[in-house]
Amino acid sequence: SVSYAAVELARNIFGSLNDKTVMVIGAGEMSELTTKYLMQNGVSSVIVSNRSYEKAVKMAEDFNGRAVKFDKLATELLTTDIVISCTAATHYVIRPSNSWGILQKRKGKDIILIDIAVPRDIDPALQEIRGVNIYDIDDLENVVDANYFARRKAASAAKGIIDLEIEKFNEWLGTLYVVPVISAIKQKGELIKQQEMRRAFNKLGNISEHEIKVISSMANSIVNQLLHFPVVTLKEMATCNDGHLYAEVLKDLFALEVGEFNEEIKTRN
Repeated sequence: SVSYAAVELARNIFGSLNDKTVMVIGAGEMSELTTKYLMQNGVSSVIVSNRSYEKAVKMAEDFNGRAVKFDKLATELLTTDIVISCTAATHYVIRPSNSWGILQKRKGKDIILIDIAVPRDIDPALQEIRGVNIYDIDDLENVVDANYFARRKAASAAKGIIDLEIEKFNEWLGTLYVVPVISAIKQKGELIKQQEMRRAFNKLGNISEHEIKVISSMANSIVNQLLHFPVVTLKEMATCNDGHLYAEVLKDLFALEVGEFNEEIKTRN
């Protein structure tokens, strides 16, 4: 919106608006929206001026600001950093006849006058005064265009990240069917290990705690090394189109008792 672009322009010029004195001229819907954006960007309070002083007071109260009578607004230019004007006036609101002398008293200190009114509220002739910088609707179009392309670029980057994560998720989802096979082969390895260890301990008779630990460690190592390659290979093959065939072969080779695979997941592969 024009209101957003006006505030964005001011932010681009000053960087931070936290310590800036801002005056909004007008108390209509666009002026309220502009003030809202100003507050969201760090402005703590605003000066509000409007032809109807009552409306200026109401808007100032809504935004923790201060109202100024319309015929006194020019005096605020001496200490204001940013002016955003949007009235329905048919003539210039800020013009040489009421503002030239005051603006010259600033002695070159920068002031930003942003005119978002149609027709214009601010006389371009004031640009001749050192330190006075006037921007109008045409200048704001560049800000809007820059924001548009920045959003497009950010959206494109975000889409790329989302697509990549979806691809990773689908790959992970497509490998879930091997989980029960891997679980079954590890359980079978553990079962065989426990059976053979009990058999060995019975034959050995009275052995020390240290010897039990050594035998247990050796049995664990044998089972883990024996199953490592089949398990790793099955995980790698799970992403292939015929990956479920490897799982079926492994089931048969190790005589695993695994429930039927989820047909929907198998179809993915």
